[in-house]
Formats: sequence, C-alpha cells, structure tokens
Amino acid sequence: MVPTTAAQPEVTIVRPKLPDDVFFQDPLAIAANRTRVPGLGKPTETVRTTEPGATGEPATATETVSDAPVDWAALLPAELLVAEANRIRERFTPKLASVATFNSSLLDVPPYAAELAALGGIATEHGGNIPWKTNAKYVRDLSAEMIADQLQRGQKSYEQVKVPFDKISLLLDGKRPEGLPEADDATDFAISADFGFLMRRFEAAQNYLKTTGGSDAAFKQNAADLVRETRVLAALSKVIAHDDHGYGDDAKFQGYANAMTEASLAAATAAEKGDFAAFDLAASNLAQSCVKCHGDYRNN
Repeated sequence: MVPTTAAQPEVTIVRPKLPDDVFFQDPLAIAANRTRVPGLGKPTETVRTTEPGATGEPATATETVSDAPVDWAALLPAELLVAEANRIRERFTPKLASVATFNSSLLDVPPYAAELAALGGIATEHGGNIPWKTNAKYVRDLSAEMIADQLQRGQKSYEQVKVPFDKISLLLDGKRPEGLPEADDATDFAISADFGFLMRRFEAAQNYLKTTGGSDAAFKQNAADLVRETRVLAALSKVIAHDDHGYGDDAKFQGYANAMTEASLAAATAAEKGDFAAFDLAASNLAQSCVKCHGDYRNN
C-alpha cells in the first residue's frame, strides 16, 4: 500500500478589521481638492515627474516584515519630535480646562492622543537628544490611557483624559509625577497607538497641508510648521506599517506606507528649500497614496 500524505491545514492570516469610519469620509475629494487659501496667492502650476511613489502607487517594499529597526532620527529629528509633543500639549490644554470645553472638543482628542502615544513609542527607540526620553514609555502609555475607553460627554470621560494628561505635561517638563503606572521598555505600537485614530490623524494632516501650504504665500509663511508636520507624517507612516499592526508581511500595504513616507519626506525637503511647486506635488502624491491604499483596504 502506498502511504498517503495527510492534507495540510489551510493557514489563514488574520489582519485587523478596519471599520469604515477610520477612513477619510471622502478620500477622492481630499486628494483632488487642491483649493488654495483665498487671498494668499495665485495657484502655481507644477510639472509632474515620475519618481518612486510619485503616482501614489505602492513603492517597492524592500523588506516585507517591518519589525526591523527604524532610523527614527532620519525621519523625525529629535527637536521636531519634542516640538510636536509640545504642540499637542498646547492643543489639549484649553480643551481640558473644564468639562464644558472637553465636551465641545470631544472628537479632537483621540487622533492627537494616538499620535502622542506613537511619539512616546518612537522616543523610546530614538537615537536623538530628547530631554524626556527616559520617561518616554510613560508618555506613550499615559497617552494610550487617555483613549483606552470610548470617550463620551461628561465628567467620567473628562477625568479619563485629564488625569493622565496632567501627568504627561509634567513628564514633558522633565518632572516625574507620582502614581506612574508600570510601563514596558519595549513598545508595541498596536497596543499604544490606535490604528483607526492614526488614520483620522492622517485625515487632519491632509486638511492641514491643503490650508496651511495651499498657496505660495501661505507655504512661505508657514514653511517651518509644514516641515514639522510632514516629518511627523513620515514617522507615523512607519508606525502604521509596523509589524505590530499586523501588516508587516503584506507587501502591498508596505508599498503604500513606503510611498507615504517618501512623499512626506519629499514635502519636508521642499518646505526646507522653499520650493512650493515641489511641495505641492509631494502633498498631492501623499494624498493619492492614501486614496489608493483605502481603495484596496477599506473592505478588507
């Protein structure tokens, strides 16, 4: 009798199910709408060139599994990471002045808390000079704690956000508050930085780039802020592509994330050089990468 070979069980790779509400409400409109800020200059025509990721297509993923060490300093220099963390703190401070101000700002909290958690995680691995680096793991976990439960209007959710935020504020000032939770030295971005809320942060960034850098005059006036924003986007693109989020072995997703990183860095370089045409092109490429990624993954 010839022995038979047992059938091998089918292996199914389970990826995070992404609900529709984590995606842009109208991504095609965001990508297509390059409306300039009224009164801030005449639109400038740009000549399109073909570069890696220039059409929004997935860039080649040189390494499928994305848990290899990331050179965070090359994407987001330490001084810009620190500046962005402080900017988020300044954004939250008036919104958390009272339950009433919190209630009116409820939807603004999760995307930026998720970003701050990601920045804390990045800081734990960053090679640059970050004054609060030794406490970065607490910034990371406290930021995640702010949005651990779904936020609602009222005192309970207000305290859920306000209590950890006050501790974060002290940590960013180099102080060590009492009652810090236990925190792992290693970062798991899937636990710390909510994927869906990071998607909403990307949507906010698209609107920010369009309004703050949507004309030559606005671009020149806000160049430093645009450098910071696009550098942050380059880093966050690496965060969402990290193997922690379940897409480390997905070459297509990695390609889209790489294209987002490349476009963000191109926009940052253009802002540093004062080249509006190059910035406008890179911002458009970034938006197209997001749209095409959503087209492939919205229902997957």
